[in-house]
Amino acid sequence: MLASQPDPATGKPDPAKMKDFVAHHPETARALQIVQANPFSSGFANAGYNSLHAFRFVNAGGVATPVRWSMAAVDPFEPEPPARSAAQDKNYLFDAVIARIGQAPVEWRLVVTIGQPADPTDDATIPWPSKSRAYRRRDLVDQSHRGRSAG
Repeated sequence: MLASQPDPATGKPDPAKMKDFVAHHPETARALQIVQANPFSSGFANAGYNSLHAFRFVNAGGVATPVRWSMAAVDPFEPEPPARSAAQDKNYLFDAVIARIGQAPVEWRLVVTIGQPADPTDDATIPWPSKSRAYRRRDLVDQSHRGRSAG
């Protein structure tokens, strides 16, 4: 955050400070590539949100399972038109979500991706292999009831 602060003389971040920061933090460069490879959403209500780190769920027996979470918007994704963010007030996303909440609830679905023991958990920029499984909250609740008898 310090490297991206605007220079008082120009009102823009100093490119040399950013370049130096990225050179010392290669994970930042990888994260920026991931972020820039995907279109931005047109608003908060149709955007997805992802954890930056892996976590561990630990069961009663002490067995840990790596997980990553995300919040998937119920509203359909709409990409931001290219000229929109530059042409509007800097608070337009907040104003839009407040107006949207006034019309109807804004909802997201919790999605937990269950990792495998060998999946990397110390670098959020390394995607997990496709063998990892993603579950919505309802799927996790349904699985917790499987195999139980009615008696």
